[in-house]
Amino acid sequence: MSIAKYYAMRFASWLCDYLVLFAVPVFAYSVTADVRWSGAAVFFQWGPRLLGLSAAILRLDNIRQRTLMVVADLTRTATALVAGLMMAVYPGAVLPVLMIFAMVVGLCFELTFVGGEKIGLYLVRPEGQERFQSQLTAFEQAAMVLGPAAAGVVLSFPPPALMFVAAGLFGVSLLMSISVPSGGTAPTSTAKRTLRATVRGALEDPVLRRIVLVTMGLNYVLALINGAAPQIAFGTFGTSSSELGLMYAASSVPAIVGLLAFHRLTSRVSLSTIGIAVAVGMCLAALGVALAAQLWVFAGCLGAFLLLDSFFSVYIRVVRARRVPLENYAATVGLFGMLLIVPMPLAGLTLAAVGNLIDPAVLISTSAAAVFIGAVITLPRGPALLVAPVALR
Repeated sequence: MSIAKYYAMRFASWLCDYLVLFAVPVFAYSVTADVRWSGAAVFFQWGPRLLGLSAAILRLDNIRQRTLMVVADLTRTATALVAGLMMAVYPGAVLPVLMIFAMVVGLCFELTFVGGEKIGLYLVRPEGQERFQSQLTAFEQAAMVLGPAAAGVVLSFPPPALMFVAAGLFGVSLLMSISVPSGGTAPTSTAKRTLRATVRGALEDPVLRRIVLVTMGLNYVLALINGAAPQIAFGTFGTSSSELGLMYAASSVPAIVGLLAFHRLTSRVSLSTIGIAVAVGMCLAALGVALAAQLWVFAGCLGAFLLLDSFFSVYIRVVRARRVPLENYAATVGLFGMLLIVPMPLAGLTLAAVGNLIDPAVLISTSAAAVFIGAVITLPRGPALLVAPVALR
């Protein structure tokens, strides 16, 4: 599989994922005008991702990448088409149909994500991973720009339009995934050995363990922002869903340029320093989002948060690629991803439970302050960050 086809496949999948991630909470809030429902939407989006990864984690390295990705993309495409037809025939059931669609899409996305990550290891040698991961994350960031912008436009049309646009994008991803090489299994690995190696790689490694803990905190803050953004934008600043989508898109544009130069930054500044600085910056930006009294401050802090979130994604990818053995990489990424996803539905559940009792801005700011302290204390330092531990070599 060529690098160009690989990028196209990942971009199509990410584009629709970010479209759905933005559209579902915004749609839920626009229908109900209740932050608890947008929080519930975040929960329904992220909860199934946990289920998908936890169910498949023991077998991911024994499944052919093409089989995994084709089945997931085919399921997503069919679900989007059925959901669109259901919305057209039963307009009163739009909200539950949308939630079910989001659940299926979330589950399938994680399967394609893990398969895609392992294919990237086969395509690019370890010494080229910094540049490759920066470029790959730039494509993800481009999808993060276009997804919310497209969602803002699509939400101005009748609800079935969202489903049919999603079906088209998933169809493109399906066509690309068919060209994935059929190899890449690890038939000699038993479930027990895979589990043992996976737990050792992702949990017993002190570097990965610390990074996982901090990233979980940052993801909790991110999910709070995504769930509360409709209320802040619509209620405080009087914007529309289209304007909020464009705000997300415009906020992500600077990240694309920055990510393309990330590998140059790592040649001048240690990766450990970058990780700490980015995590601290994300917490400060989250405080700005929560406490903003003017729209331009809100948009600027949101943009800074998304930019730094992209940098932190590259930081995680590079460290993971260097410290995790190839034979257990997909299963380890699955466990790694599962742990990082845990805070997302929890944040949605928090908003759904207490969003009408506690100002979401208070939830965001207190969470960001706690993660700030944790990042400074916890994130690893020193040149050993990219050296695989002896037990994992």
